[in-house]
Amino acid sequence: MNDYNKVSYKTVFSFLLFIMIGLALLQSVTTPFSFVEEGIYHLQPYDTKGFIKGGIYFGVYLASLLMVALVLFTRNRLVATLLVSFIALSYGMDLLVQFIGSNDKGISLGIFTLAMIEQSRAGDMMLFKTQIYQALAVVVVFILSVIILRSFILKKFRVNTWFSIVGFVGLTVVAWGSVMAIYSIIGQSYPAPIKAVAIALEYYQEDQNQEPRILAESIKPSGKSEYKTIVWIIDESIGGQYLSVNGFSEKTTPFLEKISKDSPDYYNYGVVPSIANCSASSNLLLRIGLTNAFEEGSVKELKKTLPTIFQYAKRAGFETTLIDAQVAKGQLQNHLSVSDKFDIDNYVTFSRKYLPNTRDRQALTELESLLENKDEKHRFIVLVKWGAHWPYPLTYHEERFKPAAKQSYLAMVEKNRELIFNAYYNSLQYSVDDFLKELTSGRDFNQQIIFYTSDHGQSLFQNDDPLTHCHEGQKAPPMDEFKVPLMVFSKGIGHKLKSLNIKSTAQEQLFPTTLNIMGYTGDVLAQYGPTLFEGEEPEAIKINVGATNRRVKYISEPVIPEATNQ
Repeated sequence: MNDYNKVSYKTVFSFLLFIMIGLALLQSVTTPFSFVEEGIYHLQPYDTKGFIKGGIYFGVYLASLLMVALVLFTRNRLVATLLVSFIALSYGMDLLVQFIGSNDKGISLGIFTLAMIEQSRAGDMMLFKTQIYQALAVVVVFILSVIILRSFILKKFRVNTWFSIVGFVGLTVVAWGSVMAIYSIIGQSYPAPIKAVAIALEYYQEDQNQEPRILAESIKPSGKSEYKTIVWIIDESIGGQYLSVNGFSEKTTPFLEKISKDSPDYYNYGVVPSIANCSASSNLLLRIGLTNAFEEGSVKELKKTLPTIFQYAKRAGFETTLIDAQVAKGQLQNHLSVSDKFDIDNYVTFSRKYLPNTRDRQALTELESLLENKDEKHRFIVLVKWGAHWPYPLTYHEERFKPAAKQSYLAMVEKNRELIFNAYYNSLQYSVDDFLKELTSGRDFNQQIIFYTSDHGQSLFQNDDPLTHCHEGQKAPPMDEFKVPLMVFSKGIGHKLKSLNIKSTAQEQLFPTTLNIMGYTGDVLAQYGPTLFEGEEPEAIKINVGATNRRVKYISEPVIPEATNQ
């Protein structure tokens, strides 16, 4: 800072303060200075370490703002250009997330994870052209402002290049370290340039280098399964309230309506709360059975250590199969690690040559082959469908509800409401009703049980928001994202379950139910909560809000309608 003495202290201080305030405002355009709210959260009076946590967070946050502001005046022009470009890009991406509506505080670990596992769907971002232009406009204004500040207003004020580099990298590492060391601090709470790197480091540490999950040798089933084949079908983006079998006015599921009246091999739990509202989180939590029966404070660790349903299945003597219709050949998603794959005997994925509206039928062919069970093996199968993932027009063949959207990237605005809803109804009938009709018609379910549900629901046209799911970091995310169907197919299952008079159920009960079917009982089963064959009172149902590890409990009225069993 050789030229520092040539510039008024007052001028330098004023502009640094001005820049820091501006950067703080960009943290959240809907809730300016949200870092204050975040800091207060860490200073919780009932937490004996709250003062330390809050102090660390405030210290790192303010230091980060100051460092980002100082970096803008790095002496070396090339280094300054690179750093300013990165800072502008990180704020642009952060604001884009906010403008889209997926998170009012910008990029989070959950959103970063989703972006990494859905890179092949980058083209879908064309749906958000307006928001992209808005973010680009802010980036341009930011860069122009920096150029003016460097060239005219504070022309002589420069910061030592090494100080900028070391300071920026050092604070990023400190911010990442605070996230790793203190459970309540999340990378999302820091300024965009710092959190972008911190979240990436957190992602690669947690998801790329995950330790193998261990199922204790002492855990064994106490009995044999009455079913040789157990199947989970996890659909994509299916709002349970939009299925006519659950009372919806449009005939989206005529086949299911018919069998609900006359088939003893079908039982409908109706609309139930999903375990989370984002695909990656839902599939992970379903796979490891992280239900609300576990202590909330240990969620972060449990997500990394709980055994998977595949491990329990293999211990019970089942051959395990995961069919994923969403990913490219051999690709992993939904926090599935390389070590997790060791407990999956058959991992089935499909070439990109199969278009979205054909991928589920390819998966169905694989599933039906396994269901024939000519070799009389015990099998546990999980099928992750492509389902009704937007853009909806890409997910079906026949247009039954008209007029429907034909453009993949039709903006989700009021004037297109009818087109988009009809496209979604078409997708539902093809993805749910037609699929289940093909799978179950004429099938002998003897010694087979098939559970059908979805990863999350859809929040369509809520609060003028084009985002259909994955709203994170909000105290009151759209409840439609948590409304999913839950059904079961098996020999005589309709009569069996109707006689139990089950009051209300939740998707998270799928894991303990499956354990129970596999022959697990006692404390092993009890730790995961009640089974679907027991049910639980509506006021006891909790909802996981996104991938933030923060849960919301609704105790007055059930937020999801009680299951309506036909």
